[in-house]
Amino acid sequence: MTTMEPNLEDVWEQALAAERRYGDQAVEKITVRMIECLKLRDYLGAGFWSAVANRLGDLHAIRTNFCPIFFSNDHSAP
Repeated sequence: MTTMEPNLEDVWEQALAAERRYGDQAVEKITVRMIECLKLRDYLGAGFWSAVANRLGDLHAIRTNFCPIFFSNDHSAP
């Protein structure tokens, strides 16, 4: 039986490796791989690389302490 879900450990390993190897161009490189898989109709492969790209976004948010929600000291409603 094959699984449709990529192995989370493999996804994180690939995301970290791509970030180390390609730096700021990592998402672009991963996107190219995902498109190559789609052209070959390798949907499992494309899903894997899509998951890797998502983890790269998570890594960036963790490393930059980026939070998309604005928090203020003012506790009143807008």
